[in-house]
Amino acid sequence: MLDSLEKISTILAVLGAGAWAYYHYFRGRTFKPRLQVELTAEIVRSAQSQHIVAAIGLRNLGLSVARIDQKGSGLIVCTPGTKPHHWEIYVQDWDEKDAAAFAILQGHSQIEPGLTIHEEMLITVPFREPNIFLLECVVVAHDMRWSTRTVAVEDRRSNSLVHTK
Repeated sequence: MLDSLEKISTILAVLGAGAWAYYHYFRGRTFKPRLQVELTAEIVRSAQSQHIVAAIGLRNLGLSVARIDQKGSGLIVCTPGTKPHHWEIYVQDWDEKDAAAFAILQGHSQIEPGLTIHEEMLITVPFREPNIFLLECVVVAHDMRWSTRTVAVEDRRSNSLVHTK
């Protein structure tokens, strides 16, 4: 009797451990890649040229190594599109046909759990009115896509430039 009770408790313990592992591994997304992308931009102007300083941060929030896919990852810079009516309130569209794309994180093929990678880029842009640019940072890893956007705007009131986040 004691022997069969021991076997039943062993079976229940194995089933319980298997259910716990299933929940944490498959359902709990514990080992799924989870990345956090951060992007800030600042317009810097000199007498001869104008630049955007873009700062990219990539943090691995997951518990496993995330392999970065360079194909599909990048920084996209767009200019505002034009709308026919200037007195309406609307969400600004962005002119993607004039967009420029830049490779990012080329020195990194993967990111370890808990680590953050930082990278800054200096992008030369034309003088234009209005002096506004949309930046989108896209990171592809494990056939998944993470992205964030920010808008870089020149502040004309103080004759300085705005740092956006």
